[in-house]
Amino acid sequence: MSLLSHLYRGSLLSEESLLQARERYLPMQLAQSPRAAFAQWTERVALQPELVSARELAGLTEAELAALEVEFTRTPFRRRTDALRHAIPAGTLLCAVGALALLLHVNSFALPGDPRVSVIEASGATSLLGGLMLICLGVLAAFNMISLDASHGRVGLYVGVLNEQHPWLYKTRLALRDGAAEEYRQRVLRERGPLRGVDYLLMREIALAHESLELTKTARSVAQQVQRPDSKPDPVAEPRLITISPIGEELPPQRLDGRPVQVTAVRAIASVGSEVNQPEANSRHSPSSKRIAS
Repeated sequence: MSLLSHLYRGSLLSEESLLQARERYLPMQLAQSPRAAFAQWTERVALQPELVSARELAGLTEAELAALEVEFTRTPFRRRTDALRHAIPAGTLLCAVGALALLLHVNSFALPGDPRVSVIEASGATSLLGGLMLICLGVLAAFNMISLDASHGRVGLYVGVLNEQHPWLYKTRLALRDGAAEEYRQRVLRERGPLRGVDYLLMREIALAHESLELTKTARSVAQQVQRPDSKPDPVAEPRLITISPIGEELPPQRLDGRPVQVTAVRAIASVGSEVNQPEANSRHSPSSKRIAS
């Protein structure tokens, strides 16, 4: 059927080649019902890459996604609406009628002096051939619908809520180990609603992007990090903000949250994480020395 349709349109290119030539641009009109919308998304997911379909579905509102989920719950398997959906049953019935007609009049071939063929025999042969043709057309059409049948189930996975029945629940939990994926989860829960299958696909892509970034590090630096007893990065000394009492007052210094801190001698800090030690004599006898918290 696909070859015949391409010949009818005057093109020998396949459907995949035609879509690649126009960068899979396939606009669709707004559907009037959830059933029509689900059918449109089924065709769109069958022709587009997974990530492209996930990005488009993730942009829908919570009401639209919920309507698609309800439609998939009502019809978990795709219902055919094409013209050849009854071709196989009709062809089987015609074959049965034709075979029965030939069997009932098979004795007429025993008369060698009468070469004429009866109307019933001709009708039976025609029915048998017509039924075989219909069965072949129905089988070809069913093979062409395999991608749509699989796409119907994928759309259901995309729009389904990530609950205890969803097969991507634990995969989503593993993807949340990435900080950016966790940030995406918080934003979706805050702005749209519960997480769905399309959100797992996007969080997975975020985590894979970060893994690809890790693969760009040099082998020597990675080997040194792996061979260290503690593979965590070295802690960096961070300055702490405290309140310093004015000159002449003996109030103990406090942090900004009001808690007292231990007082020690001052040392000049050259940069973050490094200190320049002053001579103890200057620190002990200098009148301008201050006291800060270590």
